Amino acid sequence: MITHVFHSTVVSGPETLVIPALKNIGEPVTIVFLSETRVQGGATGPVEYARALGHEVHSVPVRGRWDRKAFKELRELLDRLKPRVVHAHDVKASLYLMKAAQARPDFVPGLVSTHHGAVARSGIIRLYEEFYVRYVLPYFDATMCVCEGDIASLSRRGLPLEKLHLHINGVERPMVAAAARIDVQRSVRNRWKQAVEAIPGPNDALVVGAVARLSGEKRHDRMIHAMATVKRKLAPRRAVLLCFGIGAEEAKLKELTKAAGLEDTVFWMGYSKTIGSEMAGFDLLLCLSDGEGIPINLLEAGWAGTPVFSTRVGGIPDVLSNPQVGYLVDKSESDETIGAMMAETLADYAGRARVGEAYQRHVIANFSERAWLATLKKVYDGI
Repeated sequence: MITHVFHSTVVSGPETLVIPALKNIGEPVTIVFLSETRVQGGATGPVEYARALGHEVHSVPVRGRWDRKAFKELRELLDRLKPRVVHAHDVKASLYLMKAAQARPDFVPGLVSTHHGAVARSGIIRLYEEFYVRYVLPYFDATMCVCEGDIASLSRRGLPLEKLHLHINGVERPMVAAAARIDVQRSVRNRWKQAVEAIPGPNDALVVGAVARLSGEKRHDRMIHAMATVKRKLAPRRAVLLCFGIGAEEAKLKELTKAAGLEDTVFWMGYSKTIGSEMAGFDLLLCLSDGEGIPINLLEAGWAGTPVFSTRVGGIPDVLSNPQVGYLVDKSESDETIGAMMAETLADYAGRARVGEAYQRHVIANFSERAWLATLKKVYDGI
């Protein structure tokens, strides 16, 4: 048996990458969520998501940042489950797994942790990540990294290369054929319109999408500024930005949108558990982050044939590896320049269609769930 441990309050990239794929790993799997009692709903959403996929799911309540009772409860649960490998995801899940393993002698399972992106963490989150790398990951038998840049970052900070494994994200989603894309797009946009009446109708505007939590490193502020340029450059044609996600920056970003006079251009759509299957609704997926691994939504866009416009950061150039499969811009470019490039891209319908179709072929060939699982099983069997 393999057990995966998550610290989740919403279903986001790591959950949509890992939990569906584990159904095809070829041996029994259990999922454990650390459920924050301080957060309304705790891990209810992720628990329901995993159960709907047919997994055996357990929840361990966590009552604070350092909950010794939770360490013991997690250890007791793992002793009952008796997995051969326990795999934790990112900082808090890995810390709690380490403390559970240390709670009593004779912990048998192999320990694996996935670091879901080493760059663009700031403030207290950066300090937590540094603690994770320096004091938690050395206890693990293997650390999975989502891009080469993360391996380099962790190696520079003292983790031995033989314990670091490149684990490039890979997903499988329903493919949207080019011939069906217009109909699928119209259907998706109709659903969005029913949910948020203020957005344009299915055929009334070009639609740029952003799918990310509303936190500083995702740079929604830059997206807003870039859309001001897009609006000016494309007039009288209309383009809008639909931002899916929730987070601490929401109020600030809405104020920035209002101050920029873009309330008819930038729309805040909230959290959507279905957005991964709705990427065809976008004419262009936008990512202007200061740093990323390989975002799951970029791969989901590939399955839909939706082209991606992104900053050249982290593992994204590994996906958008040439101009035929995507649009990359240096992070150092001004918001005005980025907006002008976006406007040019949006105006070129035929070019976007070619890139979207090429990107779809590229993602299906190189970023599959099958390859992701093969790497995972190889690491598990080597512990």
